[in-house]
Amino acid sequence: MSTSGNAPGVPSPDLEALAEDHYFKSNPPPKHLPEHEALARDFISHHVAAGRRLVLVTSGGTTVPLGMFSSTSLLFSAQP
Repeated sequence: MSTSGNAPGVPSPDLEALAEDHYFKSNPPPKHLPEHEALARDFISHHVAAGRRLVLVTSGGTTVPLGMFSSTSLLFSAQP
């Protein structure tokens, strides 16, 4: 693992870019990605046009290498 100029144990941005590139070249996109992208764009555009600020929070598991070395985690639950 290359750590040039990074904190100990944190991979270089080049290594992270290679992992991301490998993932997307090795896995097909989700079946309904275009429809979900369109729905998200419409939702965001609607609220931006109304002058609202918004944050999109996603949930569920992922196999995408996101934040592999992240130091922060958030857990939200709609259940009491």
